[in-house]
Amino acid sequence: MKNKHLTDIDIQTFVLQKANCDMSIIEHITICDECKMKAEQYNMLFEEIEQQEKPTFDFDLSDLMMDQLPQPKPKRLFENALIYGAAFTAFIVMSMVFYFLKDNLLGMVTTITPIFIYLIIITALGLSLFLCIDMYTKFNKRMNALNF
Repeated sequence: MKNKHLTDIDIQTFVLQKANCDMSIIEHITICDECKMKAEQYNMLFEEIEQQEKPTFDFDLSDLMMDQLPQPKPKRLFENALIYGAAFTAFIVMSMVFYFLKDNLLGMVTTITPIFIYLIIITALGLSLFLCIDMYTKFNKRMNALNF
């Protein structure tokens, strides 16, 4: 017989999960009256807890929280019209530049050596790649901040 009694964790493991319990714990509880009494008390306690009815709220938590959230400001029609107007104006100006200067632009492109064209393309792709990676890392940081 052991002189040392089982800990509360061992006794609770015995009460809640007899199948996963160590054999030495089971043997000690069958022999020791004090540990057997604690196991019976824990068993009664756990049964009483299971018999209690589950607590429920008498209010709707989602409605309370939704009232406290800030409401998004509706975009005014003027803001959208300003953005679309600026984009349309830029499109018209660029179209006019290409229309009136198409011969000069075409001559400029044909006189450029292919190595410069390749350098321009590589630079544009590298810059685009850098900006995409930067945008992706910012997105991940913001998502991690939301997830805590």
